[in-house]
Amino acid sequence: MESLINWFTTALDGVVSREAIVFIISMTPILELRGGLIASKLLGIELLPATGLCIVGNIIPAPFILLFITPVFNWLKGTRLFKPMVEKLENKALGKKEQIEKYQFWGLMLFVGIPLPGTGAWTGSLIASLLNIPFKKAFPATILGILLAALIVDIFSYGRKSVWESGRWACWRPAAACCVRSMRSGDYKSVIIRFGTVRSRTASTVSGLFCWRICTIRALARKTKSCICM
Repeated sequence: MESLINWFTTALDGVVSREAIVFIISMTPILELRGGLIASKLLGIELLPATGLCIVGNIIPAPFILLFITPVFNWLKGTRLFKPMVEKLENKALGKKEQIEKYQFWGLMLFVGIPLPGTGAWTGSLIASLLNIPFKKAFPATILGILLAALIVDIFSYGRKSVWESGRWACWRPAAACCVRSMRSGDYKSVIIRFGTVRSRTASTVSGLFCWRICTIRALARKTKSCICM
């Protein structure tokens, strides 16, 4: 991973900004969010903007993988050239399916969220798609997993003190709790990722800090109850 990060930072240095380098790395398979945050630390990007860039970059590929990778794979398997490669990718991904297949939502969230070799949003979304896990269940689990991974990697990259002093987790915790309550109830209507403006409680000189807030809307059959984190 370190060699790939060094290659990206060296190849793109002077071509695009440091923030763009981090964003591109976080979208890349294998590296993903963890690679983006490690690169952010090496490039001297502050914790708050680095985390936001990496989360956004890591989320972007997930819905496309969940919705389109299976039909694309099926089409490629119809060709003589790509069939062996696709079958190899499928077998490799399904070799890690046990946790996700057994625990579904929570298994996928932990698979994406615990930064170990071979895990992450790309692989998790691929496995969820191959297992035909519904999008309304797989995508929220992937998002929560990415948030969990961001917290863990931030602590290892920037230090626990920096993470808590930033104050951003204070504004994520209510949203995350709201999501978890909705997921436990089994009502998956939609997940809205809102890019809002908040004030940092611990850094009084910094205002208008951007923070990702997740809000899950729970819709019942006859009566709709909204769960909105403001």
